[in-house]
Amino acid sequence: MKRLNVYLLLIGWFVLALLSACVSSPMRPTADLAMDAWKQGDLTQARRLLEKAVRQHPENLQARYNLAWLLEEQGHEDDAAALYEENLQHGMHLPSVINLAVHYQRHGAIDKAIQLLERACVALPHEATPRYVLAQLMHQTGDEKAAEHYFQEALQADVNNPLAHIFYARWLASRDMIDPAIREARQATKLAPTCAVCWRILGDVLMRHRRARRAIEAYQRSLAIEPDTKTRQQLIAALQAAGEKERAQRMHEALEAASGKGKSEHP
Repeated sequence: MKRLNVYLLLIGWFVLALLSACVSSPMRPTADLAMDAWKQGDLTQARRLLEKAVRQHPENLQARYNLAWLLEEQGHEDDAAALYEENLQHGMHLPSVINLAVHYQRHGAIDKAIQLLERACVALPHEATPRYVLAQLMHQTGDEKAAEHYFQEALQADVNNPLAHIFYARWLASRDMIDPAIREARQATKLAPTCAVCWRILGDVLMRHRRARRAIEAYQRSLAIEPDTKTRQQLIAALQAAGEKERAQRMHEALEAASGKGKSEHP
């Protein structure tokens, strides 16, 4: 089964968590040093400092989460999952819930992922995130009725959450409910005008409804915020659909050259 796309789409959440790490914690000096080391690329030192913070203050959920995320980035997925699980023994820490659910899903433990997210929904009645993640998981398992239910719950929990709107838009488009999908996607970009993913998905929804020129605008907005190869490829397809074949060809050649594929093998 495909890995949940939400793992990448929640990068913004993770960065926010890092920047706010341990603000109210008595271990702020150690946490600050760990974050400084991380930003400077010294992951070994960052790991040591985070381990120290967790040893001295086991209740420091944010420090343990940051340590888990660092380990996951280094490929130690099982160790990271153990830390996420330990965090949940101390409290319903939402970022740990999401990452652990993704870990379960990625390793085929779908039922465990669903049960964890359902617990989070009960414990966090005003949080949209566990609901729209659960909705996406239900969609992947083919339970569309449950998917719609949890998308609706996500919007009821927090109508101003842009990711709740954008993922709902993508689901609506997959069900060929294009006009509602466009409305939801546009609401997401209104709520979060600097969300590259929101603009990209809006472009996808517009392309599905054969509105290539509007899709071009959405993809361009996405690329202006965050350059991305996949979005460039989608923009090329939109340009071709809009009849701008020369422009599409130039962009395609530039993309090939940037990736090294367009370079000649001979001097």
